[in-house]
Amino acid sequence: MATEKIRGGFRSLVRAADLVMKTAIVAAMAAILLVICLQIFFRFVLNNSLAWPEELARFTMIWSSLLAAVYVQLERGHLRVNFFVDKLPRKVAFTLGLLTDLLVIGFLVAAVMAGIQESYVLMDLKTGALRISRSIPYLAVPVSAALLALATAILIVKDIMEFKRK
Repeated sequence: MATEKIRGGFRSLVRAADLVMKTAIVAAMAAILLVICLQIFFRFVLNNSLAWPEELARFTMIWSSLLAAVYVQLERGHLRVNFFVDKLPRKVAFTLGLLTDLLVIGFLVAAVMAGIQESYVLMDLKTGALRISRSIPYLAVPVSAALLALATAILIVKDIMEFKRK
């Protein structure tokens, strides 16, 4: 009974994270579309091009792409070569998948640490057009890496629960 409650709570958490990720990605893509349309209007209709839309669209694209990678991770949509893993016994395949996920988390933790250091170095520098801190676009790397590590940890828990159930 308690295990089923935990599973239900876990599923609710994953669904909520899924909804938040989808909403953020769609909002970012809509913002890119709006900003680019605004720039086209100013450039070709008013003959007065704005300086900031290209930079904002670029930074928003970086953030949305890396957030989309997290969403794809939660869906197990990243490219994998399972040909040989599928031929292994179930327990060995599970262990190999778990080891792979743990290695991915290790890499992502290193990416978080390096991204935070890089963002800290760039904190006082300003971008060309928007005049915001250069650390804001660079923070996309550690934030997305941390979210990817969390998504991978969620998948590990999910895999363990499925492995025990079968």
